[in-house]
Amino acid sequence: ATLRLVFQNFLLVLAMTEKMALAFDNEQIHRAIEAIMAYYAVAVCGIVVERGEELDILVCHGMDIADAQQSKMLHDDLHRPIPTIVEDASRDVRFKNDPLVLAPHELKFCVRAPLFREGDRIGSLFLLDRKL
Repeated sequence: ATLRLVFQNFLLVLAMTEKMALAFDNEQIHRAIEAIMAYYAVAVCGIVVERGEELDILVCHGMDIADAQQSKMLHDDLHRPIPTIVEDASRDVRFKNDPLVLAPHELKFCVRAPLFREGDRIGSLFLLDRKL
């Protein structure tokens, strides 16, 4: 029940963030990410955008962008049209050896929600945390 409530609230915040991400106004994006982090009390939050076949982390709060860029958790299922929730990445065969799941980060919970512009996926909003 708690996860469902978090997810519903996440989608409401996502609508605001998607509008900000489309404009690529850095100040608004950073404020939105900070608000999402505070609201959900998560360790890491950011936006990954697709640039052709490459992914670029537009913004990442809570860890260095270079560390986040190495994670398969943020790059998996790129074209999935619905959000992805990984409740315990340390028990998921796709991610258990991911650099963000292992020490020193030890992030276990991951939510990725796609961002769209005019029907085309442009990236994802992501939340990562150590708590399950």
